[in-house]
Amino acid sequence: MIYQPQNPLLSLQDVCLVPSAITTISSRSECNPFFMKGLLPLATAPMSCVLNQDNWELFAKEGILTVLPTTIPLDIRLQLMPSTFVSFSLREFEEVFLATDKSQEILESLRQNELQAKVCIDVANGHMATLLEACKKAKELFEDSIILMTGNIANPATYLEYARIGIDFVRVGIGTGSRCTTSANLGVHFPIASLFSSIRSIQISENLPYYPKIMADGGFKNFDEIIKAIALGADFVMCGKLFAQAEEACGQILEGMYMEEDGKEYKQREYFGMSTKIAQTLRGSSRLRTSEGISKPVPIKYSIKAWVENFKDYLTSAMSYSNSRTLSEFQANALVFRISSESRIAYFK
Repeated sequence: MIYQPQNPLLSLQDVCLVPSAITTISSRSECNPFFMKGLLPLATAPMSCVLNQDNWELFAKEGILTVLPTTIPLDIRLQLMPSTFVSFSLREFEEVFLATDKSQEILESLRQNELQAKVCIDVANGHMATLLEACKKAKELFEDSIILMTGNIANPATYLEYARIGIDFVRVGIGTGSRCTTSANLGVHFPIASLFSSIRSIQISENLPYYPKIMADGGFKNFDEIIKAIALGADFVMCGKLFAQAEEACGQILEGMYMEEDGKEYKQREYFGMSTKIAQTLRGSSRLRTSEGISKPVPIKYSIKAWVENFKDYLTSAMSYSNSRTLSEFQANALVFRISSESRIAYFK
């Protein structure tokens, strides 16, 4: 069956924000860029060249939701999961959280200490029935003692299934990451601006038992794209490359190698997708699969603190243009319009 929508599906490069007719906000300092509990609408991608057990707190203290990758030893992930999200493969998750003896031991420890396990099931295809069944079983067993993040999805209807199970965070976007080649090789894709807006429409129109938070994932190159994703309904935006370019990231620095951009010379850091054979090897895989990602160095350009300060300034400025003092008001008030190919010339200088 071929589905032909009335309007073309749009990427973030196809849209822009239009100011409100009138704004009562005189200064961006009147706007609050935090989502909840001191968290900005930002998250780290669970990538081993961005985050590990030694540096995650440097990102967390700047108000970023942190997600540790599957390459960290299991015992360390289990130890840290009440403090930060930690990632598991689906197989690991089933062995640890659904095997009776292990799961009961973890559950009793969490309840005894009044803690919650923050768990990201890190899979490429979030549409698998086996994934949804595992999440359903874990939610029934652990109830409020587990916070579940999973995905990735690229079909708005799948959001409904996640909502019915009670999954807490849904990673949205397939093939958009700067080191991901899924769309290019498989043809599987849903342009992300239309994907966010379609899910937002479902949230508004459907009477859902629960509304999972939308975690926009992959391919964000600049502040404007992050801000537009938030305006379209994303609760958090998950960044990999942008954070890999921070001094505090944990990826290997390539000694003696430099990259020139904007007339400046920067050190380079190794940066690769988590489906690459490099990442598979780091996870201890004995059988390497065909890669759906690439490896390419990035320049180390800023401190995470400086980048976050810029982000807050840009976000609150955008909120002031949209007459929005909070992020929820921003998502309700923001005017998002499609731009023409000619308009992009003026936009992308």
